[in-house]
Amino acid sequence: MNLDALLDHPAFAGAPPRDLDAYARRAYAQLAVVNEAVGGAGPLLDDPRTMSAVLDWAAVVDPSLFAAAAIHYAVVLTSIKELGRPEESLESAIASLDRLDAVGAILITEIGHGNNHISLQTQAVYEPETRTFRLHTPTPGARKLMASIALPGVAKIGTVYADLVVDGRSCGTFAFVVPLRDAAGLRPGVLVEPLEGSVPVALDYSVTSFDGVRVPYDHWLRDTASITSDGRFEDPLGNKDRRLVRSLALSAWASLAGAVGLASASRAAAAIALRYAATRSTMGRLSPDRPVLDYRTQQHALYGALASAHAVTALVDKAIEAFLAKPWEVPPDETAITFSPWVAAHRTHALAKAAATELCAEITAECRRRTGAQGVLSINRIIAYEGLAQGYNSAGGDNLLILLDAGRSMAETLQPCAVPDTVTGDLADPDVRLGLLRVQEATLHAELAASVRQAGDAGLSPFDAWNPHLPKAAELARVHQRRMVAEAFRALVAERQDEALAAAERLYGLRDLHRGRAWLLERGVLSPAEALSVADLADKAVDDVAAHAQALLDGLGLPERRLGAWFLSA
Repeated sequence: MNLDALLDHPAFAGAPPRDLDAYARRAYAQLAVVNEAVGGAGPLLDDPRTMSAVLDWAAVVDPSLFAAAAIHYAVVLTSIKELGRPEESLESAIASLDRLDAVGAILITEIGHGNNHISLQTQAVYEPETRTFRLHTPTPGARKLMASIALPGVAKIGTVYADLVVDGRSCGTFAFVVPLRDAAGLRPGVLVEPLEGSVPVALDYSVTSFDGVRVPYDHWLRDTASITSDGRFEDPLGNKDRRLVRSLALSAWASLAGAVGLASASRAAAAIALRYAATRSTMGRLSPDRPVLDYRTQQHALYGALASAHAVTALVDKAIEAFLAKPWEVPPDETAITFSPWVAAHRTHALAKAAATELCAEITAECRRRTGAQGVLSINRIIAYEGLAQGYNSAGGDNLLILLDAGRSMAETLQPCAVPDTVTGDLADPDVRLGLLRVQEATLHAELAASVRQAGDAGLSPFDAWNPHLPKAAELARVHQRRMVAEAFRALVAERQDEALAAAERLYGLRDLHRGRAWLLERGVLSPAEALSVADLADKAVDDVAAHAQALLDGLGLPERRLGAWFLSA
């Protein structure tokens, strides 16, 4: 499938428009071209690898196209496929989404309740007389935030998350498939306020509320739940938290879809910045008309970004393979919901998304800074990739809440990771660096678990027991993330036996160790001499990456035409 051939289509021609509505309309037109080229949504839903490849391509071409595609395929249609029990009415909606007669939208976050999704206020009230539901927004704080449905003339079908109410009783959070607007305008009872102003990833965002919107029974993504003919709600999962986690089962693929886009944006930013640096000269008086990439500061920054781009790609590829091996499996240790449901739905995938966000933000910001004034021009795309990272701090699960939940669940339900008998040796050795990460994680894990256990034994409330230790919970989760990345990169290098990738792994790992060496020094894990040596080792690793720079650039798999940055062809 040669998606790059689509770049010849008029929908992809020219610079992106400045007007927000025009930009969103262009993204949906591009999505229609992609959908036709791949044969509709069906092939993507049947083959997650193909979906991943399409999302990877879209993120490089335009993060707005990626966002529209990720919501449409990886969130809306995936959740319908996984949780829906289609009859005639829902089959019609699925067909519209498959043909892209309507674009999918997700409506979950509420303006008055942050990004945790634990206690949604939007209600879907069951009416036994008609065997349908009525969607209501009971308060201004229950309005849905950031749904991309404001653009006139573009039909939208949304998955709306709401509290199901049967016979006056709350039965838990479910998703409902709701036609929101067609070519003629908004559907009855759907109220939309466009969100004005600039956003990191341009789409037609809105604040949305519902006034008695009728929803057919089969548009309820009920999974294994049901309402009997005499109006009795039944759910074999047994409680609301389990149902919330299951209703967000899509989060596994939604998190991974976000991670795919973030890894793609990271690679694209590194490729653009390095290709530009290779042609850019500086008139600094140390050596007039010298290529800027000859300067050590530029080498550290951009070769470091290149190594990190390969690292985040290794992490995301490993997460996708794990998902494909056991799709939709919720690991048995991930059950408790504290701050948000994402870790309970799947801790590893949620942490992979959060780690990819942080790495993408770091890579794109560095590449923007190192390309000077050109870096802030939208036609050169780096700032758009940086915007994608900004957006995914909250999209697909708030990253801070993911870290807090992950740290807490690790301390309460898991044993500390195994540590090697010794971690002495050459710090340029990836196995030594992995050993250091394991020591740090295991120590933080044991200390956090002991502190919280002591607080519980002292009779403190859950809030008073945990609140002083939340920074430590986030720190534990971050170190665990670092280990996830390091192990994924180590496994890739071991599999490929590639000298260029080994050089990138070494530079990435030493830069990571350099940032984290203070804790190791404070705890006596590293000696002062060892801690001082890390900077020199990283400096040498820059030379190793420089020697393999072209191979590593080629390994990003990004032809210049797909990158499309103006200054590469100006």
